[in-house]
Amino acid sequence: MTATAEPPVDTVRWHVNRNYRHITRHPEPAQWTDKWSVEGFTEAEKLHGTAIHEAAHTVLLATAGVPVHSVTIRAMSEAVGRLASGETLRGPFNVVLQDLLVGLCAGERAEDRWLHETGMWNLDRAWAAERSAINDRQEIDNFTYQTTSLHLTYRSSGTWHDLATLHEHTDRALDTHWARIRDLAVALVEARHLNARQIADIARIHNPATEGAA
Repeated sequence: MTATAEPPVDTVRWHVNRNYRHITRHPEPAQWTDKWSVEGFTEAEKLHGTAIHEAAHTVLLATAGVPVHSVTIRAMSEAVGRLASGETLRGPFNVVLQDLLVGLCAGERAEDRWLHETGMWNLDRAWAAERSAINDRQEIDNFTYQTTSLHLTYRSSGTWHDLATLHEHTDRALDTHWARIRDLAVALVEARHLNARQIADIARIHNPATEGAA
């Protein structure tokens, strides 16, 4: 599987999926039944991809000022519906909207980067990583609308409520923190659950959730 460079933000082409509810930058496979079959990962590969996704959320949210109390992942054999799953538990926050949105975008963009880095990237897997981030995108839309009265768009407008622009800014943030994200993901695969202090120590970041802790 050959890694292919991502197009620049001003040439991103969005694809409406067949259910007309989801839009992705990579085309939907012609035929598919579930994302696991599309990806074709071993359980260990899927677990590591999930860890990368959650570690990216964790690091970029914490560095934006969001308290991250814990991060948890589950393997397919441990999760409902055969799919590996993860959760980043956040506390109350008051941060810059753009930084929050980058943190919420981080999971899917980190998965895509990890696929390239490991030589496992292809169009179908890239699409599946996007579809796995549908809940993240819904959160982005909710926060954007609450703050600006504008919904998330799928163009290349250069505005902060456009996903192509958010992806570009997120990719730059990942450049800065990628070593921390990878280290946290490795620890997460081993432990399955990390608390606020462990997150801060392993990723070498300030996590606001540790403030006031003994």
